[in-house]
Amino acid sequence: MEEAGVVRRLVHGAEHAHFELAEDLTEHHHHLICERCGLICDITLDPSTESCF
Repeated sequence: MEEAGVVRRLVHGAEHAHFELAEDLTEHHHHLICERCGLICDITLDPSTESCF
C-alpha cells in the first residue's frame, strides 16, 4: 500500500513502523511524537502558523 501511495510510513526512529493514510486522502497535518513512549498525535496548524514553514 505504501508503494501504491495509499499510506505513508512515519519515520521517527522508533522500533516499530507507523503508517497513516497518504495526505492526498486526508488533510495536511503535522505530528507530535513522544520521545518516551512513541505515541503519535496529529496536529493541524492554523494558516498563519503554517505559512512560517
